Amino acid sequence: MTNSLLIISLDALNAKDLPYLKTLKNFSHFIKNGSHVESIDTVYPTLTYCCHTSIITGNYPNHHGIVHNEIPNAKDPLRQKWHWYKKDIQCPTLFDAAKRKRLKTASVLWPVMASANASIDYNVPEIWSDHGKSMASLFIKNGSLSTLPFVLKHKSLLNGKKQPELDNFIHAVSQDILINKKPDLMAIHFTALDSLRHIHGVFSDEAYQALHTLDQRIGDFLQLLADENRLDTTNIVLLGDHGGQDFTHAVFLNTLFKKNNLSKDAYASSAGGSVHIHLTHPKDKEIYQRVYQVLSDFSQKENTPIKHLFTREELLSSHHIDGNYSFVLEGKEGYVFRNNTLHQVIVPREELPHCYKSDHGYLPENPNLKTLFFAMGPNIRPGVSLPNARLIDEGPTFAKLLKIAFPDVDGQALDSILC
Repeated sequence: MTNSLLIISLDALNAKDLPYLKTLKNFSHFIKNGSHVESIDTVYPTLTYCCHTSIITGNYPNHHGIVHNEIPNAKDPLRQKWHWYKKDIQCPTLFDAAKRKRLKTASVLWPVMASANASIDYNVPEIWSDHGKSMASLFIKNGSLSTLPFVLKHKSLLNGKKQPELDNFIHAVSQDILINKKPDLMAIHFTALDSLRHIHGVFSDEAYQALHTLDQRIGDFLQLLADENRLDTTNIVLLGDHGGQDFTHAVFLNTLFKKNNLSKDAYASSAGGSVHIHLTHPKDKEIYQRVYQVLSDFSQKENTPIKHLFTREELLSSHHIDGNYSFVLEGKEGYVFRNNTLHQVIVPREELPHCYKSDHGYLPENPNLKTLFFAMGPNIRPGVSLPNARLIDEGPTFAKLLKIAFPDVDGQALDSILC
């Protein structure tokens, strides 16, 4: 008999949270009775959709194809569409592998899973609209009809994508699916921690309160499974996707392009702490060289906000990512990128209205961008602590727990935590 698997993603869980998590009731319970990894190396860019797709495929972005949260659009840079839909993923997911074994699958707000009904039996996808459409209607349209009763039952909890209402909805719907549908594989994505860290700062009081709330939510799931006599047959994983860091300035490279008469030739699409540079005619060697020179000069000037300037080819070799961009720039600590075209290229955060205090998207080797992994259950060794692992190792580990074939992946199962 295969034990079931419950995966709970806590967006923006930071490796540096570990000392505080050890003081919380349910996280400390996982540490004592299960296994954990103290530092997970994520993928580049360290954005939610890239990371969650690597988790659920066991692959780097150059293989799964999700290289950004958003789809670049120079004509409407402040309202770019997101990679909502599973069809954007270019390789099999864990859900696909589970369905091949005829396991029952469920997902609540897992990224890039809209219209994934062929591989997810009970699907409430992460998708929202800036055009006034209700969240509940989007969940229903792009998810599974089988979840309709749960979405309708709890839709009054929603207030758009505002928090903590969205996490309250996720929590309620997930519990109903667990109780009533009993999936073999279920993946849940909580987002309030990420939202609060963006708004108030990575290690703000609000972030610590969010961690405390998540600890209580985890306790609710443990109690639910205990009440149903399923705790001994369920492997439970708590994981993060990326860390983050506070910043003091925003960089507007589209302003730089405008000042150099390159607005029709180049477009900068922000990935937070990094930025993708798209060329209108990437094979035009003269334009390519001109844009490269402008970026190179900017990167080498005194007090530049740029830490690295990568070509597409360099990143494929070093960080397993490939896209339709020509260059990627990495910001120094304290700097992020934005898509707007403003009066100047570098602007202090305090001068920008409604500006975040923290962001992510930086290189995965940045110590502030590491995340965590906890596991507990009948097939998890108790009391094991690993110093390091990779985000791409999580999918193959899940496949082993579910006893399903998951070939052609970049990662390797964390066998030392399995029993």
